[in-house]
Amino acid sequence: LLMLLAWRKWGKDPEDPPGLVTQFEPPFDLTPAEVAYLVNQKITRADLPAELVNLASKGFIHIKEKMSKKAKKPDDYILIKKKDFDDPALKEHERLILKGIFLSKEERKVSNIPSSFYSKVPRVKKQILKQLKSHNFFRKDPGVVRNQWVAISVLMFFMLPFTFAGNTVQYFIGVLFSAI
Repeated sequence: LLMLLAWRKWGKDPEDPPGLVTQFEPPFDLTPAEVAYLVNQKITRADLPAELVNLASKGFIHIKEKMSKKAKKPDDYILIKKKDFDDPALKEHERLILKGIFLSKEERKVSNIPSSFYSKVPRVKKQILKQLKSHNFFRKDPGVVRNQWVAISVLMFFMLPFTFAGNTVQYFIGVLFSAI
């Protein structure tokens, strides 16, 4: 009953207003990584290429294909720095991504992205969550909230037999004494 009441208060999706208009751009100027976090509630390596393409469309980097001599398809991509990464138009997580990839270089092959970059992904995730909280998409980290509800559910599951155990024992004792 408690879980049902909690779901009705916080978990139920609002109904769409009449005349909802389809949008082809992300709302609130969200980046691909922010949208991925809203949808999946996590950031993965697969979300980063979309972020790079978005940064290229904003003019911060240029993505150049490196064609192989044998095949007719690219075997690698070269990222070329076009604008300063301290530009105020960049969101903090975009800045972390760019600085982590390029370090102090002006060009970087995608195949040569430093492994230290991937250690920065948790910081990128924290920045994205901070930005989404500032837009009121989340009140708390969804992972923490999910874990809290799982813990409450498990606790309630194990407490359930003890809740009814006292009443059941009293019932059987009452039945036994009424038969005597």
